[in-house]
Amino acid sequence: ALERIEPNILFGNREDKAVLYELYDTGVAVYCHIGDSRNALKYFHKCEEYAGFIGIERYLGTRNQMAVLLNDSFQPAKALEIALDNFSYHELISDMKQQIFQKEDYRDYLEHGKTLSQLGQAYAFASKSRAELCFLEALEEFEKNSPNYLITLSYLLHYYIHAGNKDKYLEWS
Repeated sequence: ALERIEPNILFGNREDKAVLYELYDTGVAVYCHIGDSRNALKYFHKCEEYAGFIGIERYLGTRNQMAVLLNDSFQPAKALEIALDNFSYHELISDMKQQIFQKEDYRDYLEHGKTLSQLGQAYAFASKSRAELCFLEALEEFEKNSPNYLITLSYLLHYYIHAGNKDKYLEWS
């Protein structure tokens, strides 16, 4: 769809290219949502082409979607690698914000929580017990009963089911 329109549009400036990134990113989200990993991956690669025209935190959000795609494609090792990298990048960004703004704890809690949640998912798909800690830390970042809180809680509960931990499942459900 988008790849048919792109050659007919002149994207001469950075703002236009940033818009094109957003369109491809939407494609990644849609194709991930409907389970079309092949097209999601194709659109992700298009996002990589235009990533230099958007903010780094925005791009990390797209990379989080890529980790979802890889888990859904039965590639947990690659998903874990991307999720670990994303977490490290968010930590670096938080450190830079603290230095720039001279604030003790200056980070984007929502994005940090999403990154932790996705890291937990990657650990869970790779059958690593570290998943639980990531989910619990992510839950602390979100407002209780917000969509991200409930999504992460769902991940945690599924992790407990898979781990056979009925007591913790009942504690959190």
